Amino acid sequence: MMFCPNCGTQLPDGSAFCPNCGTRLGGMPQGGTQNAYAPEYAAVPRRSGPPIILLIGLVILLALTGVIAFFVRQSVLENSPLHGAKLKKQVVWQTEDLSVSVTGLRYDDSDDDYPYVIDLAVKNASGTNCDLRCEGAAINGIQTDTRLDLVIPAGGSAKGELRLSEREVKLRVGLQQFSTIDLAFGAGSAHSDVVHLKTGLKMPEAHLSIGEDDPLYNAGGVRVNHTTFYPVWPALELYVENNTGRSLAVRQGDVLVSGGAARTEPLEDIFLPGTCGYIHLIFSVDELESDGLLPIKSIDTTLYLSDPATGETVAEIPVHLDKIS
Repeated sequence: MMFCPNCGTQLPDGSAFCPNCGTRLGGMPQGGTQNAYAPEYAAVPRRSGPPIILLIGLVILLALTGVIAFFVRQSVLENSPLHGAKLKKQVVWQTEDLSVSVTGLRYDDSDDDYPYVIDLAVKNASGTNCDLRCEGAAINGIQTDTRLDLVIPAGGSAKGELRLSEREVKLRVGLQQFSTIDLAFGAGSAHSDVVHLKTGLKMPEAHLSIGEDDPLYNAGGVRVNHTTFYPVWPALELYVENNTGRSLAVRQGDVLVSGGAARTEPLEDIFLPGTCGYIHLIFSVDELESDGLLPIKSIDTTLYLSDPATGETVAEIPVHLDKIS
């Protein structure tokens, strides 16, 4: 005879549960299993991660992407005109208060338009902040644009990047590699001499178009030629060659198109001694059209060449073109 240990109810022998209070007993029902009267529970599905094959595929894809990116990057670097080029660490400009040093040369395509970088370290011993600027630059003797935004605190130092434009490199076959880099710096009213840097690479042959056989101007070591006119922009391209012993800043005077006054983007080009390159007079199509100056029949202006350090005018070159092509 059995009794429920919880409520004392008399139970038949072999009972598994008390019929009065439901207490589970130690016995087993005849012919049954231990879980015959066990309460039912809902099955909870097991969560499983991604199939292993997908994880392996993802790892392989990421690895291939990294390898491809590496080789693309290497190809860009190896085909860069800076590949193999080096600059000696050196002081390139020294004044009583200022010391400008070149610390490196590298390719950095985070700026597609100005990917060639000369690293600078500058010390300023004066009592005022100093803005360093690049007043002129040439690659292999061909004028190029630059970017330099560097402020050196009073009595302190700063590191900066002098960036060189890729525009001339892309357009001119002669710039297959950087052989020489010419620079001129300025700070306040002070101006440096031309800094001539060698990269250790062989000078390639330049292939610049110098324009017509009959130049617009050819005197005193300066030659100016008309090369072409681009009707799509529209823009007039002029070749400038500076064989004088000093830098020359170029600006244009008033411009007439088809006999009417027209506006162009201002020129800010400086040609270092012994260098050459191009300047462009760029017009606005909308302005020319609204002023009734299209189609362009003629272009007249004056180019003023001056010493950027003193402002002295070196030459006034009249430009008259009545056969636009």
